[in-house]
Amino acid sequence: MGCFCATAMEPLASQLSRLREPGETAVDPVAAQKVTAVSDWLAARTLPAEPWRPDPAWQDLRLPTPLLPPGALATIAGLAHLRAQALSQFGTDLLDPAQADAFRRIIATMNDRFRRQPPQRVDAREWMKLAAQNDAADRVARALKDSLLKPSAEQFEDYNEPGGVPIRQWGGLLRPLRRLAPLIAAARQLDADVVDPAQLADALRQLSRLKLPPLEAPEQIQELGSALSAVQRLRSSLRENPLERGLAHTRERVRWKLEAVEQALARTVPVEHDGVEHLLTRLPRLPVTPTTLATAAVVQAAEQADKLAALAWKVPEQLPLVYTGLTTCALVEQLKDALGTSPVRARPCDSHCDAAALLRAAKLGAAKLPAVAA
Repeated sequence: MGCFCATAMEPLASQLSRLREPGETAVDPVAAQKVTAVSDWLAARTLPAEPWRPDPAWQDLRLPTPLLPPGALATIAGLAHLRAQALSQFGTDLLDPAQADAFRRIIATMNDRFRRQPPQRVDAREWMKLAAQNDAADRVARALKDSLLKPSAEQFEDYNEPGGVPIRQWGGLLRPLRRLAPLIAAARQLDADVVDPAQLADALRQLSRLKLPPLEAPEQIQELGSALSAVQRLRSSLRENPLERGLAHTRERVRWKLEAVEQALARTVPVEHDGVEHLLTRLPRLPVTPTTLATAAVVQAAEQADKLAALAWKVPEQLPLVYTGLTTCALVEQLKDALGTSPVRARPCDSHCDAAALLRAAKLGAAKLPAVAA
């Protein structure tokens, strides 16, 4: 079993108090605007990434296209990701009814802790803005290091003619592959065989019938999760704890990085005017790069997915349990990073733990959730 320990709330409140410290150093808006625009341009092309190196024989493949609408595919992907997250974070397999109780218990106890000791509200906007600017600087810095913003003739050819074939001629493979990829990933995460859709359908039906306690403070939890996610990304990139160094120091670090990247960008892609639009016109003509999508393993699985693509399951486009479950997993992981230890305990801390009683109460109040129909 497992429970969200009440002892985590006091150190959490202490850490959150640091999120509200005022900052003093302004980020250069011109540098931020330029770096963010180039980062968005790169992201739209899934760059930085290694050139895609397809097998020329894939040109002759004719892959099936799934009948399911995008919303249904998103639900399937969410259910499969939820199972994978619960398994990796808590060792809890949601396909096992006995183990699913442990996940319900985590949510039930988390709800109780936040109800009894609600942490002060946090305005995450400043931290989220800093994290986004830092993410953009990192993306552009990597692209500059890889010479993607001033590619050699050989690099340019590698990206625009993968496998010796112009990228536009790969559409017949890539269009259905993008639709099939969520189904293939879900089958792998649910230990199902792509040639036997019944295995995937059975696992999805079982997952969709989970009865999880709804989050009692979803807006506050979402707000807290957004702030901690921003801090987590900044910590990983800057290699220091923003909660310890403070907002002003962190903003200064991001300002330095943005200005350095903007100067490197100006040396690599010199422009006559300061406008962002003019800068974007000077960037090389690089296509969307499907390096991580169209791997040999995914293409091989897609070749065998005719029956998987032909199914037309009645899958709800939204399942509350997917939001509840994934939000819980994300928040616990972010709290683990912020606190230096997981707030979820594998077993009760002492004989006075109320986890069992809270789980019983949550079961009595659980609403019936819609199921996936084959």
